[in-house]
Amino acid sequence: MALKPGLRPTPFGRLMRHWTVQKIAGPGLLAAAAVPFALPEQLVAIVLGLTAVQLSAFASDHESKRQEAMQAVTNYLLASVTALETHHPSPEATFRANVMVVDGDALRIQFATAGYSEQEYGLRFRKNEGTCGHAWASSKTMVAPTPDGEHLLPIYTDARATNRPWGMTPEQISATCDRKWIISVPIQLDDGDGQQRVAAVFSLDDSVPPSEHYQNVIPPAAESIAEGVAERLKALDLLPRRSRKKK
Repeated sequence: MALKPGLRPTPFGRLMRHWTVQKIAGPGLLAAAAVPFALPEQLVAIVLGLTAVQLSAFASDHESKRQEAMQAVTNYLLASVTALETHHPSPEATFRANVMVVDGDALRIQFATAGYSEQEYGLRFRKNEGTCGHAWASSKTMVAPTPDGEHLLPIYTDARATNRPWGMTPEQISATCDRKWIISVPIQLDDGDGQQRVAAVFSLDDSVPPSEHYQNVIPPAAESIAEGVAERLKALDLLPRRSRKKK
């Protein structure tokens, strides 16, 4: 209802025009209605207090669900790695898996199994840096070393080289040079405009070189795991998406 000229809304009226209060002050109004002889100022204080309680509860519940969702993705990675190691021909093998998300102009680890160092968690991979950066840039699965042996994984001394394998930085090489095999699979999501974009990269690596048979088995397995990760990330809405363009 519009106010007559010259009339000003009461403090309570101004409060109720705020959309946040309209959405969650219902319980507060019901409780305030039960308070006899409440003055407008007292009613405002009651509603504000109960609204703050509701906001705090909602925020706490949202953060709890977010943490549970993130743990669910990590648990999926752990279960996948365990299943792969069970069928690995070498008992010395140590699989690791991670999901790196696009953070500005670089990828960073968001979810991972055990075995990653603090230095690795601090690494950022830009496009065309490492297998993950190449997977991001090309939207294609990358494997190193390549089956033809043309593109090998870097060793420690490569950190001082001018032409470093996979375009990696010295810091990236020194932190990951103990890995003997790696596959990186891009994870694409709808950007909100019906276009697919790489929003994350799933990577699986091993501490021992895989056999020829295993080279044929692991790539499809890794891509299957990446599909499972993508579904969980979509359902849990953990990855940032571009806002829809205004028509």
